[in-house]
Amino acid sequence: MAWNGSSTKILFVFRQKFSALWDITRVNDSSEPNLQVLAAHGSDVVSVATSPDGRTAVTGSEYGSLRLYSLEVGCEKVLGAIEGEFHVNDKLQRLQYSPNARLVAVITWGNVFLWNLDNHRFLNLTPNAEFQIWSVTFSGDGENIFVSSDDGTVRIWNIESGATVCVTNPFVDGNLP
Repeated sequence: MAWNGSSTKILFVFRQKFSALWDITRVNDSSEPNLQVLAAHGSDVVSVATSPDGRTAVTGSEYGSLRLYSLEVGCEKVLGAIEGEFHVNDKLQRLQYSPNARLVAVITWGNVFLWNLDNHRFLNLTPNAEFQIWSVTFSGDGENIFVSSDDGTVRIWNIESGATVCVTNPFVDGNLP
């Protein structure tokens, strides 16, 4: 489920091949529908995210199809889609927008991809990774991405260069009990 707080619509997902927008301002209004089903995916939708400005949303299916939607009032439509170009051997886990809403982090068990929404290209930050991705977040300025994994490390990548900025293990490095 995703909601950015400034929108009147909540995006939610089912363990089926679709997601839907729910207009929370019309919860008690039965005169017109307050639910809009979005375009179906080829496999189960497992993650949704809304942009920080509430203008777009992205949905992702278990086996890597992605849909980018406009959430502008009255023109909810597909702006972009990826089918078959997103090559992963593991399942999609989570989607997350960058603070400037120009990138979406696409997280699988073993990879972090960045989907550039301007040109619809992918950058794999973790090629040939030997660790399982647990969580990801962007820095507040959107210049770096932080990745925690099952090997106990936190990795920081610079988004523009793709270079690793830092790899640390908080438990080994004595920062945590």
